[in-house]
Amino acid sequence: MSTHTLAADNIAKPVMNVAETLAFDAKYYAASYGVTLDEAMRRLLIMHDTNNQVASLNDQYKSVLSGIYFDNGSDFGLKINVVGNNHAQQIFKLERKPDSSIKLLKNENVQERIQVRKLANLTETEVESAYRAIERGVSAPISLIQGATNTKQQRVNQLKQSFSAIKQAYPTVEMIVDDEQNAKALIYVKSLKQIDQLALEKLLNMQVELSEIPTGIQPTKTRGGSWLVNNSGSNHCMTGFTAKRNSTGELGVITAGHCINSSTPLNYKDKDGTQYAISPVTGMYRNDTAMDLAFMKAGSTTAQQAVPEFYADTTSPARALTGKRNRTSTVVKSGTVKGSYVCHLGQTSPTNSALIQSCGEVISITGANHNGGNTYIVVSNTQSGAGTNHTSGLGTLRCVRGDSGGPWFALNTAFGIQSSCSWKDSGETITNTVVYTSVGYLNDLGAQLVYQ
Repeated sequence: MSTHTLAADNIAKPVMNVAETLAFDAKYYAASYGVTLDEAMRRLLIMHDTNNQVASLNDQYKSVLSGIYFDNGSDFGLKINVVGNNHAQQIFKLERKPDSSIKLLKNENVQERIQVRKLANLTETEVESAYRAIERGVSAPISLIQGATNTKQQRVNQLKQSFSAIKQAYPTVEMIVDDEQNAKALIYVKSLKQIDQLALEKLLNMQVELSEIPTGIQPTKTRGGSWLVNNSGSNHCMTGFTAKRNSTGELGVITAGHCINSSTPLNYKDKDGTQYAISPVTGMYRNDTAMDLAFMKAGSTTAQQAVPEFYADTTSPARALTGKRNRTSTVVKSGTVKGSYVCHLGQTSPTNSALIQSCGEVISITGANHNGGNTYIVVSNTQSGAGTNHTSGLGTLRCVRGDSGGPWFALNTAFGIQSSCSWKDSGETITNTVVYTSVGYLNDLGAQLVYQ
């Protein structure tokens, strides 16, 4: 089994249930933000199980919305920035209602649960806390902050229109994203030399924050988690989630579009030893200003064994895939919110090939990659304390060249497919940002995820 479980047999493997998944991810959040495990569970449930309420708020304030985001500080909650000062607040809290049905999972498959928790390094106390959090329900405040001077849509339009001019004037500019919290542009550059911040602010008509990334934004291609290997056996990329082709129902996997090269035949290589030739489908891969995605059709025999599960790391049991999160939001389709805590599967470090889960905070859902556009999701390393960034240990966001195509997720929900990353240092040891494409764009390729 692997990131995409395209197994060679029908032997059932243990899968983490929702409480175990919550406990596992909460340990990462607690390490990232310095909160208790119970508080981490509360926050994750609010972030990832109140999406319909957030979508309604997006719709309610869409004409005046300057930004909507989760504040992961001591006063955790949802913040809504709006233009103007005469808006009445009608909803005062996000609420994940109690779920009494979780009781039914507690006593199911006791021996399997013991095995799962041992593999996932979870204690009974940690999992029991997760059961309680799900069962009792949780809530967080909503704060309406009035007086913004521009809407998010105005800023995004301006950034998109100005991208080419900025790149021409300042070639070291690598990526531009909209900051919903502070109503300004975050601009990532290879070098701060000869960058005129005041001129940029005048060109964009908004405040600018600069960040230096010596290596630039780099496609992360050369290795895999659920492997894509070339004919010589060298690792090429990762795969993300099991998917199917809309027109035919054929099963396969999703990877990054830039992993596809017509002169490089690829093979799917599973952790259980299964290996077979796998190929992209004409017209079902893209690497442009809108997305970096590809659908690859599985072999006819192995495709029958495709199951909607994925791995978050190499040691823990698989997780069932139960849903997806789009990039943007309407009332009927949930979107990704700035401040959300999301995770991906990737290599431990440039010198350690072990695959682990690492996580970070969404800082923008309107990132422009080196080609431009405004549809990429950008994730940043989180704060381990006032004025500091994580550089080691649990809760640190990691990215290594070769993580392309891998899964971005939260709990049991698919968020995206890995595209590129940047580092704070030229040695590429301290991750600055990681960029992924939302799985919400799969339909534009003619594919969809397969859920349990």
